[in-house]
Amino acid sequence: MAKFISVSYDVGNYPLWVYGTKTSRLCERLNNEEIIYYSEVNAPWPFSNRDFYSKLKIYRDADAKTITITATGLPNYKPAENGIVRIPYLRSDMVVTSVNQSTLHVVYTTNIDAGGDVPAWLVNLFSTSGPIESFTKLRQRCKLE
Repeated sequence: MAKFISVSYDVGNYPLWVYGTKTSRLCERLNNEEIIYYSEVNAPWPFSNRDFYSKLKIYRDADAKTITITATGLPNYKPAENGIVRIPYLRSDMVVTSVNQSTLHVVYTTNIDAGGDVPAWLVNLFSTSGPIESFTKLRQRCKLE
């Protein structure tokens, strides 16, 4: 669980495992459970890249051996970069439960408005390939640390 939390909060390394992430950086540490970070997402030509600011917060329930990591988009935190489309709405939740010493059960839900005109095939690419690739790489990163 500690490795999972560590990798989840290491936003500077998101391009190594979060699907489509071009850049990501910590903007502000609010406290031990909350950070604000920036991320730019690659979009295939001829579409513009997307970006967002998000508040990432962890909720711990030691009795249930569960953590919940919530990301809430902050579309007005700072102005959008030139040539990049700001994602106007983002909300994701990861509920992580420790099954045993080496196994976690993760339930991940996300709701996003990519902003602008985005064709169905592009949305489908990110919504089907994205989670599988991200969680495969997240698992590898947790084993490395």
